[in-house]
Amino acid sequence: MTTSAITPSRRGDSRRAQRRSLLRLRQMSCLPLPAEALLPEALSCLHELVPSHANVFFWQDARGEVVRIFDERPISPELGRLYAENFYKSRELEVFVGWAAARSSRQAVDFDRLLTVSRSQYEQSAFHQEWMRRIDFHHGLHLPVWQGERCLGILQLHRAPRDPRFNDRERELLQLATPYLAHCLGRPDAGPVEWLPPEDDSRRGNLIIDAEGRLLFASGNARRLLGLATTPTLRAKPAPPRDLLGELARRLRLCSQGAPSPPPGLSLDGAYGRFELRAEQLDADVGESAAISVRIDWLEPLPLRLSRRIQALELPSRQAEVGLALALGESLPDMARRLNLSENTVNSHAKAVYQRLEVNSRTGLLRRLAFA
Repeated sequence: MTTSAITPSRRGDSRRAQRRSLLRLRQMSCLPLPAEALLPEALSCLHELVPSHANVFFWQDARGEVVRIFDERPISPELGRLYAENFYKSRELEVFVGWAAARSSRQAVDFDRLLTVSRSQYEQSAFHQEWMRRIDFHHGLHLPVWQGERCLGILQLHRAPRDPRFNDRERELLQLATPYLAHCLGRPDAGPVEWLPPEDDSRRGNLIIDAEGRLLFASGNARRLLGLATTPTLRAKPAPPRDLLGELARRLRLCSQGAPSPPPGLSLDGAYGRFELRAEQLDADVGESAAISVRIDWLEPLPLRLSRRIQALELPSRQAEVGLALALGESLPDMARRLNLSENTVNSHAKAVYQRLEVNSRTGLLRRLAFA
């Protein structure tokens, strides 16, 4: 895996980016979405706060066991299972203090402080050679995310060998994000979610299968999305992709023959949201040698789309909060109470948002933000 070196920003640009990141996290912590739907966006906006090559979250259960790993990068599910089967709470303990000790602190700590051996001994270990190097991990920052007396999991920020180490200021900045992360990731199920087609290429992937559903090719992102859609926990084996892909191939074959059949698509509700798979013929051949293209989309929750579009407008912070709340259907009195503002002030912010977007109603605002 190759990555480009992290370069420092100018001080003014850096501070503006940090403010944007914290404001975005604060907005997300108020969205009516479950934790798993918020996590990818939360990790993404941390890059402006503390630059890194990848952010990873290790979900933990009430006993402190790691149950799922979410990695921003298109890393295959097989790598996650490699860690679970060969290193988790076993060979990693030859060089690493272990997850119980790592989560005992509520502070962001450098990865080297969690080693039980010297850096050179760690770099010669199987844990580094067979796992950490494969995910391009060299410099790391660990942050346990606690909600009250419960540790929700551990956030890791990764940097590559040629990048600078994380410094004290970056540890302080990451600590500032902790309350918002805890609120995002400690959310209960928020009920029904409206899903939209993705706009970001990181939420799309492509596969090629044969007429029996056997996988011939998959982009790195497609493997990742298929893993997210079908793997519920760290140690669980995924639902057999061939069963899903074989069903898509069967539906496409029946459709091409004019036989009664559901459309050649599937919708999967996984731990991280809704995934849609759509199949189409690559050539005229519909026999056993047929090649079939499958697109997998990780749908985007409507509230996240609205939040991102509001942020792109670069409104003053209060106007951004009011604009998002308007689009989500919150009443002006409820906004005033939640934001500790008068209704007149909230109404003034609402008018400013409408004027900026050249709309005159909530419906117009929602359409402009979600579908423009």
